[in-house]
Amino acid sequence: MFVRDAGSGPAVALLHALPYDSRMWNHQFARLSQAHRVFAPDFPGFGRSPALDASLSMESVARELLAHVDRARIARAIVAGCSMGGYLAFAIFRERPEFFAGFALIDSRAAADSQEAKDARRALVQRAMTQGMSFLLEGATDKDRDMLRDVTPQGYKAAQQAIADRPDNTDLLPRIRVPSLVMRGADDPIVALAEARAIASALPNCEFEEVPDAGHVAPLDKPQTVTSALLRLAARCIPVG
Repeated sequence: MFVRDAGSGPAVALLHALPYDSRMWNHQFARLSQAHRVFAPDFPGFGRSPALDASLSMESVARELLAHVDRARIARAIVAGCSMGGYLAFAIFRERPEFFAGFALIDSRAAADSQEAKDARRALVQRAMTQGMSFLLEGATDKDRDMLRDVTPQGYKAAQQAIADRPDNTDLLPRIRVPSLVMRGADDPIVALAEARAIASALPNCEFEEVPDAGHVAPLDKPQTVTSALLRLAARCIPVG
């Protein structure tokens, strides 16, 4: 697994959405690494991480990332996940809750997929395997195209399957007692406002922020807004002085 790693100080992990890679966090990475050690992995099959032959799960990716942080001697971090990255964050928490110094969930969900959602993922995978990945470029902005061109059918299939197979993580929310942040793009067509607010309410030490003029990937749509919110979360997690 390729992991971008820069800066020094209290650690922050940035976990990307599907079908992007760690480059979706470029704005946040550059700003946060001025005062923090920031690391951002590429999910297998995305960015600079090769696709794996074996089937993936959120748990297996979480264990691989934790092996990386052990080698890097990172004991704790603020963990921020967007969409798929949020599902990976929950998997990391199940493996090692003490790793979390803070938690940010952006345009993501705690609940498992419905059967309808699983069927929709299977249809997308079938399209990717038979037609290739060009459909991801339909309507894409220039800043997204470099990432989307690099997505492999194998990586896309494995990620969609790992998402579909993830457990319901609602039971974890009361146990995540570190300072937390839930963000939702105001125009997010996937995560409803009521659902995002319910997640924030279930987290014991959480602030909620809706991002105007942002869709399902707020760090790309409104990078400065998300960066500012993550800096405020970091200030809540790390005592000044």
